[in-house]
Amino acid sequence: EKSSYHCGICQQSFSLESNLIKHECIERSEKPYPCDICGKSFSESGHLTK
Repeated sequence: EKSSYHCGICQQSFSLESNLIKHECIERSEKPYPCDICGKSFSESGHLTK
């Protein structure tokens, strides 16, 4: 399967746009998902746990 999504920072390729978005958040050290309880932020929403 051809990778059609490329990171603008490191040029790594991805077949899914969602994987590119996750990757670019990590590359930029972005953590857009804050925990409402403790205030800690995460790069992926799936990392939020109780």
